[in-house]
Amino acid sequence: MRTLAPFLGLLLLTACPPPQAVDGSAGVTVELLYPEPDERVMANEDGSVDILGVVFITGLELTDPAEATGLEDGQGHWHFNAEGSGYVPSFGPSVLMHLDADDPLAPGDAEQRVLVKVDLHDNDHGLLVLDDDTSPSDQTEILLVPYEAPEPEEEPEPSE
Repeated sequence: MRTLAPFLGLLLLTACPPPQAVDGSAGVTVELLYPEPDERVMANEDGSVDILGVVFITGLELTDPAEATGLEDGQGHWHFNAEGSGYVPSFGPSVLMHLDADDPLAPGDAEQRVLVKVDLHDNDHGLLVLDDDTSPSDQTEILLVPYEAPEPEEEPEPSE
């Protein structure tokens, strides 16, 4: 499944319309499209793990916080979190989180359930809080699994 993740992300990127900016925070939502619940994410051969996150956001203009000129209503970005391993910010519809082999969440020799979460943030990285004092977010559990080497292909028998 690991080899399909980048292609799935590309497909979702081309299928999702861009978010539209709105005044204030009414109608701001975020949905985690990928990974799906109980998705199996295999570690790389070196034990590290790459987790693709794809979201659909409405009501928020995604902006690069490094280029923002301050807080603006209707602008922001999102953070992709894996429980206990920090976050990766994004101002596009997808992001790839890399966990080193020595990260506590890397599966090592055993499968491990991990909660991944997305939440929206202002240009100053503060959690985006809506007028009703809620913060749009979405989450799911995935299963990180140890690396499994592909089975070697059988050599065809030489024809005589």
